[in-house]
Amino acid sequence: MKTSLAKRVGLGWTLLLWLALVACTSPSPGPQTLAPPEAASVPAAAADPAAQLTTWYSRTDQNCGSVNRPAFLCSGAMMRATDTNPAFLPWDPSPDSLRRGGVSFVWLRTDSGFTKLYKHANGYILYPGMEAPAGTREMEVLCAFPLDGATDQRATEQGCGPVGYDPMESRSCDVLDITTASQWVTHFQKRNQRAYNMCGWNLRIGQQNTADRFWQNILAHQQQPPVDIMDWNEIVIGIWPTGSGATLPIHSFFYFSTSAGALDDAQSDQQRYYQAYGKFIPIVRVGMPVDSAAKATFSYLPADQVVAPDNGIGTTLPKVVEASANNGLRLLISDFYERDTVTVEVPAYPGMAAGQTVGARWRGPSVTYDTPIKTVAAVGSMTFSIPRVEVIDAIGTTVPVTFSVKRDANPIEHSGTLNLQVEAQSLSLPAPTIDAGKTQVTVSFPGAVSTHNVQVRWAGVVVRDTERQTVVPGRANLFQIPAAWVSENAGKTVAVNYAVGTTSGARYQFSKVLRVPNWHGGAIS
Repeated sequence: MKTSLAKRVGLGWTLLLWLALVACTSPSPGPQTLAPPEAASVPAAAADPAAQLTTWYSRTDQNCGSVNRPAFLCSGAMMRATDTNPAFLPWDPSPDSLRRGGVSFVWLRTDSGFTKLYKHANGYILYPGMEAPAGTREMEVLCAFPLDGATDQRATEQGCGPVGYDPMESRSCDVLDITTASQWVTHFQKRNQRAYNMCGWNLRIGQQNTADRFWQNILAHQQQPPVDIMDWNEIVIGIWPTGSGATLPIHSFFYFSTSAGALDDAQSDQQRYYQAYGKFIPIVRVGMPVDSAAKATFSYLPADQVVAPDNGIGTTLPKVVEASANNGLRLLISDFYERDTVTVEVPAYPGMAAGQTVGARWRGPSVTYDTPIKTVAAVGSMTFSIPRVEVIDAIGTTVPVTFSVKRDANPIEHSGTLNLQVEAQSLSLPAPTIDAGKTQVTVSFPGAVSTHNVQVRWAGVVVRDTERQTVVPGRANLFQIPAAWVSENAGKTVAVNYAVGTTSGARYQFSKVLRVPNWHGGAIS
């Protein structure tokens, strides 16, 4: 947390999440486009997340069952306040956190309270470690401070080391032989610049008696004078990889009921998370205590949610009808070799009714293909077609396949993910290239031998194939594209790839796809 060390302790910490957001969009999204790039196969969210938080907040455990299970593993609310910026994902570590190796949180419990956070009034809450859903990332708490720990000034030990202005008196508590809350308070109050004297409790996995260390951290917070006791504490958690939000144990997004605009920011976070990972994370309103005698409150309000709960659809999977291997999880090349499309089948899902709209999504390695939307006529399975070119482009990869449902004016809901493996080929065939004049396609690939022949497919408003050419190893094959093929695709995107055969008549192998957008009379706009 960021502080000015010229001021007394508790003067704030930076929680801005400055990170790169890598946007991934479909070039031709269908009309139902809230389907995420990769929907997660997860159970529905807790029916009453506010009740869960209230239970965890109200517990006063000194430990969670052993001397090395600190209370944060089974109680309290581990909170991170965040900035809302469309350029950044708020649940990813900030550049400062990545540099240090640790991310700052606060921990709110009935016996470890505070009235506010630094600067921001919304963010997210993690599950206690022992309550986290199966399959989520294990988060390691590195250290804890009873008050704002000035971690932006602690350049070593992942934000748990000493501050630069006094590297001796601000070392880890165990190094300073501080083992009790009263010792911590005495050391902290030795001089006016008390942040220089603040040690952190080392809670890393492998340390001994971590439960008591964290309990002493709670007691040290309680022993602060009235002017300080309602200041926030600080917990440092080890960083996680940028872009791994789908596996973070995020319980809820929160906002403070007294802060204007905080709900809007929480709703933005909820919607962005759903669009990214297809998982519903509830929004919870938090009423912060106004003094040491008051208690925090947690409320789940349906009107606050801008994404619909999963309602069981999040665990329903589509299937690819032609996939013949591994119980439908693997699509062999022979399954689609002579087909123009493959078929995604959407089963009768919970709550299916006439008038709802349904669409399927194929997230290929280079393009996400959204099928046309269909309206439910009667309860029962529905089928959607994926063009051959999208399947060929996915050879040798795993493709997430999902479907989405729109019920009346409710938000779009998303299914679980079928992770479909598409069989690989013996040759790895890159996409062809096209020249600056947009009329000559070049084919060159590793492993070419003299018994190979090659043919280019030009898939626009009409699918057209060139004549076959014999391959000469070490020399590229050049294909002239007729002007008529170009002109008929004015304003359209053309998909170009090639097939490699052999003189013995072995099965063709197919290249990746070059997509040439927006043709206008022989030039790309």
